[in-house]
Amino acid sequence: MRLLLNGSLEEQVKTGLDFILTHFTAFEFPRTISTKTTQGRQILVNNKTEALARFKQANYLDCRINAYSKHDVLEDPSFIFIDIDSTEKVLIDKLLKGRFSSIKGHPTILFTGSGYHIYQPIQSVCIDELSTFADFDDASRQFLRFAETYLSDNKSDPNHNPSINSCMVRVPNSINSKYGTYVKLIQSWDGKRPHIRLMLGSFYAWMLTRQKRQQEIATSYSKFSFNNSNQKRKWIEEGLLQSGLNDYRKTIVNLVLAPYLLNICRLSLDEASSTIQKWLELCKTERQLDFNAKHFADAALTAVRKSGYKPMSLSTLKKKNSTLYQMLGAPLP
Repeated sequence: MRLLLNGSLEEQVKTGLDFILTHFTAFEFPRTISTKTTQGRQILVNNKTEALARFKQANYLDCRINAYSKHDVLEDPSFIFIDIDSTEKVLIDKLLKGRFSSIKGHPTILFTGSGYHIYQPIQSVCIDELSTFADFDDASRQFLRFAETYLSDNKSDPNHNPSINSCMVRVPNSINSKYGTYVKLIQSWDGKRPHIRLMLGSFYAWMLTRQKRQQEIATSYSKFSFNNSNQKRKWIEEGLLQSGLNDYRKTIVNLVLAPYLLNICRLSLDEASSTIQKWLELCKTERQLDFNAKHFADAALTAVRKSGYKPMSLSTLKKKNSTLYQMLGAPLP
């Protein structure tokens, strides 16, 4: 398939959609799509005609389709999506000669205007049902994130976190509205699906490393009292601010750190912002941020100064977000 065809843009996008659908498993529809008109919100469509109608309505701007349909085997990661935030084609050539070569993968490559998307279908299994991964939570979703990092040799966009429900891929020949450019096909998938077993050993090691790190973080927090009223905020100073988190960073800044530093410690805006930014730098060692640290810290502090509210207590946090509460090493009853 080529980008420029003898025909209208409507025909070009239809050809692009037909091509992308060949990458997916047996059930073509129903699945979700999104466009410029939906502002990124996913809309369920029941067939190709409905999808194309939605794309036409959006003037073929930002046409995306979910790689997983509503009838696919749940948690079966059969499609790997890699987002490369670079326009250097030499980088793509290097990746293809690297780990893609080791799994005998020949993926589809699109140029989106600001970088490259790599789409690699694989022969998969439901990882969550494998006894080897029984002790890990959400292994199938984690595999998609591992595979992107692994196959790209850590060169993928750190802010891209694909999942079964949000694996939205661009349709070739459609338009990237941000750059006003067509989505160009650089290389076509060869129709072969490398088996997932070729990556399961590396994935298991990756999961063990993540699990160990999470345990280390939880242990670092558990040293501090969560119940002693005389030390009820010591966990912030000696626990939270000393270790980074790989999730819920915005929640912690908004509900705990900003009100604590401004309304309890009475720091200046600059001092409080600097403290939050240093903590977010620690968090980046766990997982890259998907926001500007300084801008977010300043916005959170401005909101807190206007409202005057105090930091959320641990008892309230336990009620509203038990997952985050456990991440901090706090015991649940």
